[in-house]
Amino acid sequence: MRPRAQAGFSLLEVVVVLVILGITSAMAIPRTMSGGGASINAGYEAQRLASDLRHAQTLARSGGKCTRLSVASASSYSVTSAAGSAQCTATPWTNVTSPAKNGLFSITLKNGVSVSAPAAVTFNPAGAPLAAVQLSVTGGGKTYTVSVAALTGYVSIT
Repeated sequence: MRPRAQAGFSLLEVVVVLVILGITSAMAIPRTMSGGGASINAGYEAQRLASDLRHAQTLARSGGKCTRLSVASASSYSVTSAAGSAQCTATPWTNVTSPAKNGLFSITLKNGVSVSAPAAVTFNPAGAPLAAVQLSVTGGGKTYTVSVAALTGYVSIT
C-alpha cells in the first residue's frame, strides 16, 4: 500500500503567511490614510477643545471664581483661573492643573490642525461665558465650529 499524498498547507505555512500579511498591512494602512489623517485629527481636536471648555466651565462653578481658556497661538491653548478673586477682570490669572497630565493645563494641537478664535473664553463663577463664542478648528480641508452659547454656556460642535 502506498502512502497517501497530502494536499493543503501545514499550520506553520499558514501562520507565516498571516504574519507577513499583518506586517505588510500595518505598514501600508498609515500611508493610504495620510490624506485623511489631518481631517481625522481636526475632528479629534474639536472634540478635545469642547471637552476642555466644559471642564473650564465646571472649574468656574465648583471653584467659585472666573476661569479662562486662552488661545495662545493657532496651535495651542491653556486654562487659567482668576487668582483669589471672583472678578473676571482680575489679574493675575493662575495656571490650572490638567486632570490628564497632573501638570500645567496647556494643550498643543496635532500637526496640521489649527484653531482660530478670540484671545480667550472666560466663564464667570456661575459657569456662564461672558459672551457667546465660536472657535474654528481646521485641518485636512475640514473645519469644525465649537460654539459656546451666551446665556447657558452650552458647548456644541458643528
